Amino acid sequence: MSSSDEYAPGLWFSTSNAGLDNLLIFIGGLGDGLDTVPYIDPLSHLLAKHGWTLVQIETRSSYSGWGTGSLARDVEDITAAVKYFTDLRKRAGSPYAKVALLGHSTGCQDVMHYLTLDNEFTKVADRPKINGAIIQASVSDREAFLAMEGNTREFWQESLATVSKLLDEDYNGNKDKLVPSHYFSHFFDTPISNYRWKALLAVRGDDDYFSSDLTADDFAKTFGQIAAKGRTDKLLVLYSGSDEFVPKTVDKHALVARFQAATSPSIWSPLSGIVEGATHNINEHSAPGAQEEVITRIRGFLIAL
Repeated sequence: MSSSDEYAPGLWFSTSNAGLDNLLIFIGGLGDGLDTVPYIDPLSHLLAKHGWTLVQIETRSSYSGWGTGSLARDVEDITAAVKYFTDLRKRAGSPYAKVALLGHSTGCQDVMHYLTLDNEFTKVADRPKINGAIIQASVSDREAFLAMEGNTREFWQESLATVSKLLDEDYNGNKDKLVPSHYFSHFFDTPISNYRWKALLAVRGDDDYFSSDLTADDFAKTFGQIAAKGRTDKLLVLYSGSDEFVPKTVDKHALVARFQAATSPSIWSPLSGIVEGATHNINEHSAPGAQEEVITRIRGFLIAL
């Protein structure tokens, strides 16, 4: 049994097996919306047997909205969702025992931002504390862009120089203006603002959490801050072994080890790691058993919270 409704004006959610004791909120990536990630439906059915309701939320960045959005705006929407669902149950006299977030792709950046970074809309300390956070397919948008057919380093550098100049000249006046169409035709053919172009594609841009060329100091400012900020008890990292958006030059095992090295051992889940044979969203092109492994690891993580 599933249903859809609003959790804030214009922001929608879809839920299955409502009324259970625990809540998992799913946040998709660029271009995602309700029911666009293949493993979510079977995950929902399995988790229901263990007392977990899975909710998919739409943010203002869902579908094509990401091009003119930001992680800060996403986190404002996610915070509203967490407060909505938890307050609803409290008013009914049956608060959730456990609450967790599951981010997929750029939803991983959203989860990291929720856990670690203040922004103009919300402060970390004001966001509801959760019991667990999961990031699945935490890829670098910058590295994915450079690996796409037809995208050269020269084009990347030229476009960033142009956009950066506009933002430097008049940030407030230019941040929401769209980049030229011949730019965004190189990136999922979605209209993109000057701000989001730089956030996604600049080294250490606002979306640059997971690039393989970031330093230990960079990861210390993100993964290393999760425990200190105190917004989650545990973290599960699931990295797809056959992710088509990760350049072949990236050593996935070494990268996840660097994430772990930056994270407090007290919150890092031992179920974290590479899911061999899994594609980005673990679709039908994944190796046999990859989707089942992801679902099993998520179930094990949530049950242990």
